[in-house]
Amino acid sequence: GIGMNMASSINSAVFVVLWVAATISLAATSTESSSSSSTEAAALLGSGWWLNTSTSHCGWHGIRCNENGSVTEINLSHYAIYSELEKLNLSSFPDLVHLDLSNCGLYGSIPYQIGTLTKLTYLSLSHNHLTGELPLSLANLTQLVYLDISGNYMISGSIPSVMGSLKNLEFLDLSVNNFTGPIPSSMGYLTNLTALYISSNQLSGSIPPELGKLKNLIHMNLSHNNIIGPIPASCLGNLTNLKHLNLSSNLLTGPIPSLSQLTSLTILDLSANRISGSIPHDLFKLWNLAHVDLSFNQISGKVPNIEYCYYLQYLDLSHNLLRGHISKEVEKCCKLKHLGISGNILSGMIPTELAFMQQLEYLNLSHNQLSGTIPDCLCSLHGQGSSIDLSYNSLNGQLPHRFQHACPTYALDKTTDSCREARYFSYDCQSFNTNHKKRGIFAVSVGISFPITVLLAYLIIGFMIFCCNKAFNSSPQMML
Repeated sequence: GIGMNMASSINSAVFVVLWVAATISLAATSTESSSSSSTEAAALLGSGWWLNTSTSHCGWHGIRCNENGSVTEINLSHYAIYSELEKLNLSSFPDLVHLDLSNCGLYGSIPYQIGTLTKLTYLSLSHNHLTGELPLSLANLTQLVYLDISGNYMISGSIPSVMGSLKNLEFLDLSVNNFTGPIPSSMGYLTNLTALYISSNQLSGSIPPELGKLKNLIHMNLSHNNIIGPIPASCLGNLTNLKHLNLSSNLLTGPIPSLSQLTSLTILDLSANRISGSIPHDLFKLWNLAHVDLSFNQISGKVPNIEYCYYLQYLDLSHNLLRGHISKEVEKCCKLKHLGISGNILSGMIPTELAFMQQLEYLNLSHNQLSGTIPDCLCSLHGQGSSIDLSYNSLNGQLPHRFQHACPTYALDKTTDSCREARYFSYDCQSFNTNHKKRGIFAVSVGISFPITVLLAYLIIGFMIFCCNKAFNSSPQMML
């Protein structure tokens, strides 16, 4: 009996000790949480960004807290702050997960203390007026999934190589800033990336082949930089999930590599570079393509066959060195709305099959060496309000009668090697020009001004006749 009483006493004592310890721990946690909450409230108040502070800080605009009253989200997107970012003491928010200060009119540099937000998964400082360089402390934000610092214009310096430590990152946008130097090869460690935007900076160097490791990438935009060298085939060939690829307005050279593995590709923009060689024969077998812009390069060879691109809506091959004829198979791209092949060395006749492309809204075949007559059936395109430019070619003959009816303009008089007037312009005829021996006829302005000139002439002549009649009728009275 004594043993049982002793055991019971010991158990009771242990229970009391544990209860006291738990109570002390809970009190300490509560005190710590209260202290942390008080610190966060003071930091928010000290920034001067909140006006109504009569309630608990967890109820302020854009603030969310957890069950302990600690701030987990600050979202002031599109809130007119117009203040320095440093006014907010970022080191006071250890539990912050979501920080969105986009479009707030913030200025100044990004404070080093941002690296203390180690639980952060979402960070957007886009479309402000921030300056300076990216702090290296960003490398501490290893939980980041979304990072957007785009549209600040004046964030400068190089992209820190330590950005490669943000291995949970899925979205990265550094575009429209003033970054210089090369794209760091450490970007290849961001294997969870689905979107990479670094356009409109001053980046130089070549495209690092390490970007080929980003196999989850869906969107990549490196346009409007000073990137040089060839497009690495080993890089792009691995990005099998890529849908949007924009490398336009750089200094890229060499040929277009095979993109046959990019079966999901819908948008391809390589315009305004120095790309040479011919267009890969397998490019237009990517049947998901909807938008292709290869304009303003030095691409040679023939116009590729595009009959397999059922979804193609936009194709611009203008201002290159393409030769040969326009394929009759172009009509199979029944969804095509924009076709630009101007500024090349194309020859032969305009295929009548173009008239079957009922979705076509823009057709520019100008500045080539096309010959023959203008197909009468093209009138069906213009009847739909399409913009058509055939100027600066070697076309001859008269403008088809149906064109003159739908869009009064000038026709070519092939016997006198000069233009004769067919009919005045209608105002709706905006961009159809014909040309003989590389002389352009800018007919819209002439067509609009000519009727006005005739009308003014009639008014002046009528006024003069009226004055003469009045003078004649009044002259007998004067004699009397």
